[in-house]
Amino acid sequence: MFVTAVVAAGLAICGWLCIYKTDALVEQQRRRYEKHGWIRAYPFSGMVMKSWYPTYLRCSGIFVWLWDLVLIYLLWVRKPVR
Repeated sequence: MFVTAVVAAGLAICGWLCIYKTDALVEQQRRRYEKHGWIRAYPFSGMVMKSWYPTYLRCSGIFVWLWDLVLIYLLWVRKPVR
């Protein structure tokens, strides 16, 4: 039960970062992209430079929060069938 609580908390924090700290995440990832040449070798690494990337992060944060709610419901709210 402790592990699932840690996973749920981790998902909640990840979603919060994606939704509310989007600008900080985007700036950090863009600096890392420009600074390190080996990061540019990864597939889809150029998407951090696109104008739609902050919107993508916010939508990802909402998606993570929805999965977190499903996890909380399935593990703690719903009564197991016996």
